[in-house]
Amino acid sequence: MDTLKEIRRQKGLSQKDLSDASGVGQDTISGIESGRHEPRPSTLRKLAEALNVQVADFFREPALPKAEAPRGAGHLPEETTIFDVVRGAVRRQDEQDRQAATRAAESDRAQGYVKRHENDAMRRLLEYAPGELAEAYIDLMWRFVGSEQENAQLREERQQEAERQR
Repeated sequence: MDTLKEIRRQKGLSQKDLSDASGVGQDTISGIESGRHEPRPSTLRKLAEALNVQVADFFREPALPKAEAPRGAGHLPEETTIFDVVRGAVRRQDEQDRQAATRAAESDRAQGYVKRHENDAMRRLLEYAPGELAEAYIDLMWRFVGSEQENAQLREERQQEAERQR
């Protein structure tokens, strides 16, 4: 996370200074800055507090002129709505969680992994205006309520079918 390194340097702090001020290990800070580790939200909050910035500041990227903007290769598919951003991140995170569980079941050692896709979704959601997020949340709740009703109806139909077979 280049932004963390940039903010830390702007504040005139070494990694050790930031570690002392935040309570986050220097190895962790080094790993985050070098891209070896994805930080947990709680870690980001500690670092932001120590640097006197908002967590969102870690995810802000300088605007690039069109000629310098990255071309899409190696990036996640373009998602057009807030719902798509969240749904895509949850699907990718679910797959990563399943893979980690499989590795853990096949191994005698505990498997560590990060919430990379959730962190990516959080970074992207911070780019939206609060009103857009509120509308997306309401839309999501309507979808959730509809899904609950469909599931209740399916359970009732299964129960009726089971009673008929008795």
